[in-house]
Amino acid sequence: MARRQTESITEFMVEDVRCFEGEQRALLRPITLLVGENSTGKTSFLGCFRAVGELLRGPRYLFDSPRIDFNQEPFLMGSFRDIVRSRRGRDGRINEFRLGVVANPPRRLGIAPYPIHFSFCERGSEPSIVSYRMQFTEHLHLEVKHESDSCTQVSTPSCTVALDTPFDLPPAFLFRLSHYAREKRRPGLGLEGVEAVSELLSELRRLGRAAATDASPDYLEFADALVPSVPDLTSIAPLRSKPKRTYDPVRESASPDGEHVPMLMMRLDRTEKGQWDSLHDHLVDFGEQSGLFSDI
Repeated sequence: MARRQTESITEFMVEDVRCFEGEQRALLRPITLLVGENSTGKTSFLGCFRAVGELLRGPRYLFDSPRIDFNQEPFLMGSFRDIVRSRRGRDGRINEFRLGVVANPPRRLGIAPYPIHFSFCERGSEPSIVSYRMQFTEHLHLEVKHESDSCTQVSTPSCTVALDTPFDLPPAFLFRLSHYAREKRRPGLGLEGVEAVSELLSELRRLGRAAATDASPDYLEFADALVPSVPDLTSIAPLRSKPKRTYDPVRESASPDGEHVPMLMMRLDRTEKGQWDSLHDHLVDFGEQSGLFSDI
């Protein structure tokens, strides 16, 4: 799993997903390698991280759907019950799982890294995001909950209000709040209490170093920069070899299972002899040093 920007996200959190009991955290670097035996959570980690990337990477200022697809190749994670950790005994079963990141805002905002947690519940058979919480400081947070198709509950340290507006993901919702913070509430919008909520952005803005010299901050730009930008990701699924007695000489399409590798090696042996000889020698050297094999 590779990232081109190291300043946007520094940690990833998984809670009550399959084998991950409680909240588990992993530090992220420009290149992050997952190593472990079978059924230790590597594919689950990658699939969940891809889903969070989809949550945060959505087009800014568009009102995105709160439904996230956990079944995109090569990470097919199944239904909600396949994803959430099962719990047996007197405690019953778990009905929610959480994913999160630690966001590192641009330095110019003057805001320290803060966690964002997304909570998922079962809608039909699929996982659906029902709330998220952005904990900016110990005493400063924004929590957004899905109440109904047309109502969203928003909580800050100073108030909890039900807004007559659809539930949105962080980029879209912060854009909406920042818009009303600048334009003020207009009659007929059905957003009673939005001024109190949008004051959160003003308080966050005052935390920044630019507040001392900028009396009229651009709230739209500020809200956009507050949500971490997720660069393009390359997530490589674990290779699961499936040796066969015979192989289709026509097909050589790449797959996470590695079924194309034998045919690729055979084609190189027949058509690119020099390239194959070099690859062969390197592979044999690796096999001997690792003790896995001695020849191909």
